[in-house]
Amino acid sequence: MLPNNLFESVFNRSPFGHYLLSPTPEATILAVNDAFLKASARTRNELVGVSLFIAFPQDPDDPTDTGEARLRDSLARVRASSRPDTLPAVRYPIPVVLPNGETGFEERFWTATSTPIFGADGELVCISHSNIDVTDQVNSEAAVRESEKRFRALTN
Repeated sequence: MLPNNLFESVFNRSPFGHYLLSPTPEATILAVNDAFLKASARTRNELVGVSLFIAFPQDPDDPTDTGEARLRDSLARVRASSRPDTLPAVRYPIPVVLPNGETGFEERFWTATSTPIFGADGELVCISHSNIDVTDQVNSEAAVRESEKRFRALTN
């Protein structure tokens, strides 16, 4: 038999952002690991017990911010199908405190997988959500495409 704290240790020490969400439309954060806290610059006290969509709202000043809607749709698919759902690199800006003390949004890209977790009775207990911040990768790929575009323009 494995010690109970082994599971908590694995969860918290994972290099990937991970949290557990209530299986409800508001997706209340039940637990969050250290990697996600670091990536989002938040604390457990700020996140646990709060709806994911209140903690990480859509940027009201950015009409192209579809990250929240795409994540809501993904979680709804998990609840409806009882199957995991994966999102490729999704643009999901997150609120950050700016140097002037105001809150702004920082552009981020995340890949995410949401997995239903069932109790012994077969009922959906929570949704395990893991994500990887792929912002640097997306930005690097965009820079390479732009460089190739400029090169082609010069050689034509």
